[in-house]
Amino acid sequence: MSPAQSFEFNANASGDYKKIETTNSIIFKGRKWVHKFVRKKVDYRMEKTALEKGATSDHVAKLLDSDDRKSYLVIEAGKEAFELFQEIVGKEGLVPYDIASMFTKDLLTALSEIHSVSCDICHGDIKLENMMYSPSVKRFKLFDFGLSSHPEEFKTRVGSLGYLAPEGFGAPGETLDGRKSDIWSAGICIYAAWCAMRVPWKAANETADRRLSEPNNDESMWLRMITMKKYVFKKCYETCKYLGPSILLDGMLTIPPEDRPAAIELLNHWNVLTFGR
Repeated sequence: MSPAQSFEFNANASGDYKKIETTNSIIFKGRKWVHKFVRKKVDYRMEKTALEKGATSDHVAKLLDSDDRKSYLVIEAGKEAFELFQEIVGKEGLVPYDIASMFTKDLLTALSEIHSVSCDICHGDIKLENMMYSPSVKRFKLFDFGLSSHPEEFKTRVGSLGYLAPEGFGAPGETLDGRKSDIWSAGICIYAAWCAMRVPWKAANETADRRLSEPNNDESMWLRMITMKKYVFKKCYETCKYLGPSILLDGMLTIPPEDRPAAIELLNHWNVLTFGR
């Protein structure tokens, strides 16, 4: 019997949509795994398709099993990057260079692969909670594709507020370039990894959300801060004292989506900055 078939279906115990259930982690085919119940069939099909397309990538969590009837997905388990970095920062103050560098390269590699012509998807919810560290292969992997879509079909108001790109605050239902939104969200993750789990500005709250939704509103301190010349570069370097991530983030966290480099360009740039390590 497959692990997906071994569960007694219980919607109330399965958790909310997008919730990864680590409490049911067990050993399956030599790997720890977690299961996920997706309430909407259309979302289940999209996420399963995204995981299948990412199956050739070493930087996307492996889909180990599924149950189309019950809408269960079974993926390999790992340590959430958010939890891992919180623990490290609590003990050491900063995430060590080698770990932060590995995270940066692994995240950009994952993005370059899912954004490629052959895969052609955007993740839609890049955040530290959706990157896991796999001890067995000693790398970080992207998971939870519950909000993924084709890049040209990505919409505003999709994703997690603290990682949402500025254009994501537009009127609900507008179409965005999902790849560019992923790049912004990845930039927030990389900044936090290098800068002691801090972010360059506070996440929008309800009041800021309303202001950002109003076109040509000059009152937003959030917008004024991030349009300051070299603001991101300066803040990152002041905290981590490394030029590499500061240079990289200066391009990722820019307001116009079209000015953000593609994932493969950023990965190549990172390899140059770190001499391919």
